[in-house]
Amino acid sequence: MQDSSHIQTLHLLPELKEGGLERGVIEKVTWLENHGVTSIVVSAGGIWLDRLNKAGIKHIELPIHKKNPFSIFSCARKLTGIIAREEIHLVCAHSRVPAWVAHLATRKGNKHDPPLVIEAQAYYEPFWYSRVMCRGERIIATSGMIRDHMISLGCDSPRIAVVPRGFSKADFITPDSGAGTRLREKWGIPPDSQLIVGVGRITRLKGWDLLIEALAMMPDPKPYCVFVGSAHGRKEKYLDELKLTARNFNLHDRVKFAGHMGNMPIVYAAADCVAMPSRIAEAFGRVVVEGIVSGTPVISTHGCGVAEFLGDEFEDFLIPMNDSKALADKILEVLNDPESTHGKIEIIAGRIFKNLTIENSMWATIDVYRQVCPDLPWPKRG
Repeated sequence: MQDSSHIQTLHLLPELKEGGLERGVIEKVTWLENHGVTSIVVSAGGIWLDRLNKAGIKHIELPIHKKNPFSIFSCARKLTGIIAREEIHLVCAHSRVPAWVAHLATRKGNKHDPPLVIEAQAYYEPFWYSRVMCRGERIIATSGMIRDHMISLGCDSPRIAVVPRGFSKADFITPDSGAGTRLREKWGIPPDSQLIVGVGRITRLKGWDLLIEALAMMPDPKPYCVFVGSAHGRKEKYLDELKLTARNFNLHDRVKFAGHMGNMPIVYAAADCVAMPSRIAEAFGRVVVEGIVSGTPVISTHGCGVAEFLGDEFEDFLIPMNDSKALADKILEVLNDPESTHGKIEIIAGRIFKNLTIENSMWATIDVYRQVCPDLPWPKRG
């Protein structure tokens, strides 16, 4: 392997909380470290900090999750010092506040020094605050839909590279045959019952109330439903609303909230079906990839970014947004025809294993880094 140890990269994200963006950054910097590129992460900290520590990756805590302009300028001044002290060659920003901080800290005349790469992994409101996501030397978009969205914000197409997130095979070692059963027992799911799992943060945008409404529409015996994800701050009010909705539908014994969990392969192994009824278009949809490579069907909504990479078969698992009746019908269709469902899942999983791996994603990312820093000895395939 070529020695790239003197390359210093800096990666900014708001927090190390649960979510596809956060896990993607952790996997990326770990991959870079394993391939000889030093990575430093700047964030406000969070539950995934232990994973960075275990990987030996340096973390610097700054409140770059706060949108207050005074905080942004303060963080930018501190980041300028970090860049100089750590002799950073390239800065990569994820999300808008980190992008503003990085832009202000690295802007020198008509360019950024060191160069700034911005990863666009969401849909941003079309006003001036969001246009910072267009200000990198290169912009990495997680899907073609996000590429088109960035163009609509004013980013010129030649600077955008579409690099879908990859999943790490190392993180998805198949659990032992009894792991899913044991987790179901822990959750109090009877052995002869069907289980739907909702994976993701407890936020209204994820449409979890629609899943409870869909459950109420299903005939008896209704499946059980477990939500795997946590609620923080103002989102705790929405969690209370979900619990009240379950009680109002007399589903309090069938709807459970497991909070944050780290061992996701076991979660998918325990589920008969995963539902992701997002109220807004998902920029990518990491849960879809993870569930399918685990052999579990995932129902999502039209507008899910990852769908463009999964082929025609995945169309059979998509429903309109904000339609609890369509969600109920699709869940029952999937649960009542497991043979056909799993046949399609195997085909889709084959495409994922071939095209959406962390290796493919990272080599494409390295190509982008090489474009902005061509004189550095970036690692090469093989």
